[in-house]
Amino acid sequence: MYPRHIILTFLTAALLVFGSAGALLADDIEIGDTRDGVINTLGKPDGRAVLGDTEVLYFPRGQVDIKDGNVVRLDMISPAELDARRQSRLKAEQEQRGQAAEQQTQLMAQKNAQPEPAPTGPQLAQMSGEEQVAYWMNYQRKNPGANVSAQLRTARAQVAEDARKKAEIEQKIEEGMKYPPYKMSASKLRRYRRGRSKATMEMRREQLRKQYEQGPN
Repeated sequence: MYPRHIILTFLTAALLVFGSAGALLADDIEIGDTRDGVINTLGKPDGRAVLGDTEVLYFPRGQVDIKDGNVVRLDMISPAELDARRQSRLKAEQEQRGQAAEQQTQLMAQKNAQPEPAPTGPQLAQMSGEEQVAYWMNYQRKNPGANVSAQLRTARAQVAEDARKKAEIEQKIEEGMKYPPYKMSASKLRRYRRGRSKATMEMRREQLRKQYEQGPN
C-alpha cells in the first residue's frame, strides 16, 4: 500500500494532465465536424473560397476544407505555434523599426556634421569648369547640410567660358592653317598648300593649339 501523500500527488498530476488535454481537445476541431462547429470553435474566418463542391475557410491558424457541411480536410497549426509565429513577427517588426530609427539618426548626424573643408581659390583655378562642377556635386553629396549653389553657378559659368575659349581657339587654328609658319611668296605659298602631307598638317595644328592655349608670353 502506497503512502497517502504519494497517492494524492499522483491523483493531482493526473487531473492536471487529463484536464489540460481535455481543454485542448475542446478548443480544437477534427475531420467530420460541422461547418457551424468549426466557426463556433475558431471564430469568423478571415476569408473563404469555393473550389468545385468544396468550400475552403481560412483562419489565422490555417485552412479548413468543408464538403457537404462537414470538415473533410485540415491544414492547421496549434495555438502555441500561432502565438510563437506572432511573437516572432512582432520581434522582427520591432527590429526593423529600431534599424530604421538608427539609420534616421545617422542621417541627421551626417546632415548636422561639420562639412569637410572646401578647396581654396588657387586649387579651384587649376580645375576646369567641368572638374569644378563634378567636385561641388560630389561635395554636396558628402555634406548634405552644405549649400554650394553659388559655387555650382560659378563652376557652370566657367564651363560655358571654357567652351567659348575652345571654340575661339579652334577658329584661330583653322585660320592659322591657311598660312605657313614663316613668310613666303605667293607662288611658294601655293606650292606649300598643295604639298602639305597629313602628318605635316597635324603637326602644324598642334603647334598652333599650344600657341593659342598658352597665350602671349
